[in-house]
Amino acid sequence: MQHINIKVKIALIITIILWSSAFISIRIGLEAYTPGPLALLRYLVASLCMLFFYLRLKKRSTLTFFDYGRAITCGILGFGVYNVALNMGEVTTNAAISSFIISQVPLITVLCASYFLKEKLSLTNKLGLLISFIGICVILSSQYSGTTFNYGLIDVIIATLAMSLYNILQKPLLQRMSAIEFTSIAMWSGTAMMLIFTPDLMYEIQQAPIWITINVIYMGIFPAAIAYFLWSYALSKVPTCYAAFYFYCIPLITTMMSIALLGETLSTIGFLGGLIALFGVVVAQRKNKTEKEQKSQTTLTTTQVSMAKEPS
Repeated sequence: MQHINIKVKIALIITIILWSSAFISIRIGLEAYTPGPLALLRYLVASLCMLFFYLRLKKRSTLTFFDYGRAITCGILGFGVYNVALNMGEVTTNAAISSFIISQVPLITVLCASYFLKEKLSLTNKLGLLISFIGICVILSSQYSGTTFNYGLIDVIIATLAMSLYNILQKPLLQRMSAIEFTSIAMWSGTAMMLIFTPDLMYEIQQAPIWITINVIYMGIFPAAIAYFLWSYALSKVPTCYAAFYFYCIPLITTMMSIALLGETLSTIGFLGGLIALFGVVVAQRKNKTEKEQKSQTTLTTTQVSMAKEPS
């Protein structure tokens, strides 16, 4: 069994804590900011952080016009649409439920890859999809009471789809440019898209309590920039399957944080649905016996690396 350096374990633990805290920080930020301006302020800060790392690159890739176009599209989906939709969803959806739904990104990415990239779904992929679908249905049922339905869930699902498409589109680009280059271009593109919220941000930042604004700045620096580099460092030292176990803890940590810090409550049915959906992701990422000798699946890796901007 491979010995895992304590520094790597610490990096993984810090990363998942930071990513989990992002769901909590979004709920806090929404107390003073509307979804669009909140996303814009967060990624203006994150973009400045990425500029620092980008300028320190000793070598940069030679990219074609098509490469830039694809990276910009990724940014619009994975940073612009994803963050605005997630923020809109968390207006009415608690942090725990949101994190359980977003945890489906690796699985939806596999499904998208089978459609767009013609990648064959394995038996475990199909079984995992079925289990996760059941879990999501349970979550949706828990958000229906009488004659009302929490439509914020639809926004969170849109965010999940946007991130999954982001992962599909980025795969070829990561073969031609470094992760720092790609993330920087994509992040700046998504942030540029969100500049339409500038007038609202200028007004809201003057009205918002300073501690909430500091919380948004925290999201831009730590769950976005710092967590990304810690995750990249960890993935360079350990197998993806090892890191995945940490990744699967994010919804559970988010649930504990939301209860402790926000006083949120989660119904038994909603929590059970989240666990079922998460179990489906775990099942889908397992390999069939005939696949054990093949190259490790890369979908989860690219998904997890990209979520360092967030996840949220």
